[in-house]
Amino acid sequence: MKTYQILPYTCLALSLLFLGLYVFFSRPIARATSSGDWNDPNTWEDRRIPRAGDFVIIESGVVVALRSGQVAKCAGVENHGTVECYSSRTINFDRKP
Repeated sequence: MKTYQILPYTCLALSLLFLGLYVFFSRPIARATSSGDWNDPNTWEDRRIPRAGDFVIIESGVVVALRSGQVAKCAGVENHGTVECYSSRTINFDRKP
């Protein structure tokens, strides 16, 4: 009868899981705390417009507008407020910083 050593494989699997969680949750966060245009620094908590690779959180009651000619890049959005898109604007989800 064969015996298998599963402990090394279990440790490897858990290590990869924790590494993946670290990479996902360590992304920079841009938080919209005031209503305004996506590309307006005053809309964002740290006065920094989100970049590709950032995770965006739009707070409750906040309206973020994408106007004609604007491009929004981010890794993902947690939306508790409103995103208004004018002239068929899009948000490009780019996980690369």
